[in-house]
Amino acid sequence: MLRIEILHWAAARAEASRIRLKVFVEEQRVPREIEMDDMDAACLHALGFYRRHGFIEEGKVFEEAGIPHQEMRRVLNS
Repeated sequence: MLRIEILHWAAARAEASRIRLKVFVEEQRVPREIEMDDMDAACLHALGFYRRHGFIEEGKVFEEAGIPHQEMRRVLNS
């Protein structure tokens, strides 16, 4: 069975937040106050990337911050 652990979660989350702010707030001009939420999901322009890595679309396309999004899921095999 494959087990993935993040040993330094606080540091990993801080680095992910830094990258997200750079990409979404600075580059894509998403307002900072709506960038992070409980439903973080893939933008449509990235669908090919996720499909190549075994993800499939789930649900309908929705718009957030003026950008179309699609929720993606991948089942991890044990």
